[in-house]
Amino acid sequence: MKRCANTIKMLVLLSERGKMSSKDLSDELHTNPRNIREYKKELVEAGFPIKYTVGYYGGYELEGCKVTIDYK
Repeated sequence: MKRCANTIKMLVLLSERGKMSSKDLSDELHTNPRNIREYKKELVEAGFPIKYTVGYYGGYELEGCKVTIDYK
């Protein structure tokens, strides 16, 4: 269950905060960067346009869509 929950949390984080590095995502989700790559792969397979840019200002970013979840 934790894997599914972290994948959804990653989607929400990228939607709310914009571009995030692997380190920032892994710290926020209490996991390692390898798992972040797996979560990204699952989200892309589900149809979410996630882009990864390498370099100092690189990171993961959700392109062209906004995800909102009501926590009520």
